[in-house]
Amino acid sequence: MIKILIGTFIALLLSSLTYAGNGINDFAYGAISAGLGGADIAINSGAFALNINPAALAYTDKTKTEFNVQPFYYFNSHDDQYGPREDLDPQASAVFGVAHAHPLKDSGFTLGLGLFAQGGVGFTYKDINTAFGNEDTVSSSFGSFKLQSALAWESLDGRLRLGGAFGFLYSEAAQELFPDTSVDDGNGNVFYGIKVDGVSGESFSSRIGFQYDIDPVLTVGASYATDSEIKLEDGYAVLDQSASGFGKVRYNNASIKGLNIASDFGVGLAYRGFDKWTVSADYKIVMWSKAMKSSVLNLSEPVSPAATDSELSYKSVLDWRDQKVIAIGAQYRINDFSNLYLGYNYGRNPLPESRTDPLLAVTAEEHFTIGYSNKITQDIEVVGTYIYQPPVKVVYTNESLPYGENAENRWEVMVAQLMLVYRW
Repeated sequence: MIKILIGTFIALLLSSLTYAGNGINDFAYGAISAGLGGADIAINSGAFALNINPAALAYTDKTKTEFNVQPFYYFNSHDDQYGPREDLDPQASAVFGVAHAHPLKDSGFTLGLGLFAQGGVGFTYKDINTAFGNEDTVSSSFGSFKLQSALAWESLDGRLRLGGAFGFLYSEAAQELFPDTSVDDGNGNVFYGIKVDGVSGESFSSRIGFQYDIDPVLTVGASYATDSEIKLEDGYAVLDQSASGFGKVRYNNASIKGLNIASDFGVGLAYRGFDKWTVSADYKIVMWSKAMKSSVLNLSEPVSPAATDSELSYKSVLDWRDQKVIAIGAQYRINDFSNLYLGYNYGRNPLPESRTDPLLAVTAEEHFTIGYSNKITQDIEVVGTYIYQPPVKVVYTNESLPYGENAENRWEVMVAQLMLVYRW
């Protein structure tokens, strides 16, 4: 029983990775990509293309740097059989990114470098009624940041573009599951609340892509990214073993193994044959079923020699599903200085209902986007995009979490992206 409840930390950790995206990935990087609904595998979406299709960097004809800020505002609620509905107070947060592209003169090559948030958010539900008759807290926080370099090449006739990128990923997390609750009825029914903090680590990622102009108005593209391990180690945990007479026991070594950002493969088309309009469409498969099969939480080195176990290890089955993503975007050239962007993105929730928890609520499936860009001068451009994820509700029974049957979560997000482009 102890191991089962400690293992729920795995599920809670995953819940903090996303606010709006395809699984735990954002569906777009940079305000232009977001304005197109993420449909930019075969189009030029700026320097942030290094994390989408690095081949698009070859469009760069002048050195440029893009600064992107992404504020978001979310509404969550949780309801289960043990207490009234708990509404998370509306919360606001933001993530930041910068990307740089530099063409090498008369060579056909372009260099790219970017630093941005791959994912990251946190939720806290206070005063949830537990199955044990008290009130306690469930919380999560996660941050994952990527430093990525890229190289793109364009053929002499300008029709073929190739690109590759290599990234360094840093992640850290903290979690609480009823940290002040401890139950031991003497008949084998035991619950120890848990707090895990300070787990972090580094890993690597890579992506390749191409674009080819079939004719002056039609471009095809493709992109593939390898999976990336989410390393979370060298942290600590506190188990509330008070009900068994040991108090709150600190374990000085905590780690999570088996979590990955999934590999993905996508293809795209861009058509420029309409007057002032460019229309794009992407189809992508995100292979979560291989990346999120199962995970292991390991705890060791307890400070108290009287702890119930000197080492704890639990394998948690995740059973994520592959995700098929469809993105459609349109760009309307208002004049030589301004553009309007429209987009739609759909990706099925990769989590089965039986793996849902109140911090995840439900992974976003639909996104509607609208954006606008304007050149203030020949070298300075501003881009703004609004992203809306409609309200979603999921009713679930997760036997590995202490929320009973037919728990209910609601989830809604509003996101903006603001980007400043400076050409040197």
